[in-house]
Amino acid sequence: MTAKITSTQHIKGPIKKFINVTTNDKENANVRLEISATVKVLIDVIPRDNLYFQVEKGNAETQFIAINSNVPGKKMEIQKVENPLTDIEVKYEPFTAKRWKELQESEQPQKIPESSQNIEKADYIVTFDISPKASVGDLTGEIKLVTNLGAKGDIQIFIRGKISGPLKLIPTFLSLGRIADVITQPIVKEFRLSHVKNEDFEIKSVTSQEKYFKSFYKKNPDKSFTITIEYEGGFPKGRPNGVIVITTDNPDQPTVELRYSGWIVGADELKEPRREPRVNIQNDSTEGSSQQPQTPKEEPK
Repeated sequence: MTAKITSTQHIKGPIKKFINVTTNDKENANVRLEISATVKVLIDVIPRDNLYFQVEKGNAETQFIAINSNVPGKKMEIQKVENPLTDIEVKYEPFTAKRWKELQESEQPQKIPESSQNIEKADYIVTFDISPKASVGDLTGEIKLVTNLGAKGDIQIFIRGKISGPLKLIPTFLSLGRIADVITQPIVKEFRLSHVKNEDFEIKSVTSQEKYFKSFYKKNPDKSFTITIEYEGGFPKGRPNGVIVITTDNPDQPTVELRYSGWIVGADELKEPRREPRVNIQNDSTEGSSQQPQTPKEEPK
């Protein structure tokens, strides 16, 4: 039997895998094999090469990493930063234990994985700063640190997250559910839009690209709004999804998106029970055995 490692992308340090083998040997019908290895990386990003941000508009946030090069015979140097995300400022500096300690104490501390305990030998500290002036919306992209080691030595840092605005919509999603293409009663859903600091704002409009929705809104004594969405039918069979846009006069968040989806079927299909996926029940794979579903026995005639 041969075991082959096919990919070590985004993996570092000790790894362990198990293989369950079923044989025709009555005394050893199930054999569990263990394969272990240590993945050594030439360029170690500590603690990881992906960062997640969750920031309220108006707040600043800093995250940081260390980079340790293990390339033999050549010292790594960061030459430039390719950053498509205008709301994130990237800075790098030579690693010092003092600076790393300052960041650990002033920002959210980074947990160092066991595979990267030699952080004191790191070459660089890289910081990622979000400004209080950053725009409301999703953060998604890749930041590349170009080094002197060629294309294979460039470092990709994956950024995910969101900068939340001052307006909060509850609930955040409109689900039509599984409904018939022709309905006799409209589906009515209510939503609440409010300011996190209870500041005053106004709704200018509530619009959708689809003509099947009607919208109404009223202002409440606590400065929030109640938004009512009515669906009276009209979508063809299928799974519609889209966005209803709420336009406001708030300069930090001029629009709020309400996403919707549904499952439109014929009236005859709606009466039928949903088809549940078939599942084969198996024992714990670590035991190397499985249980096949039994065929029901025929009743005697």
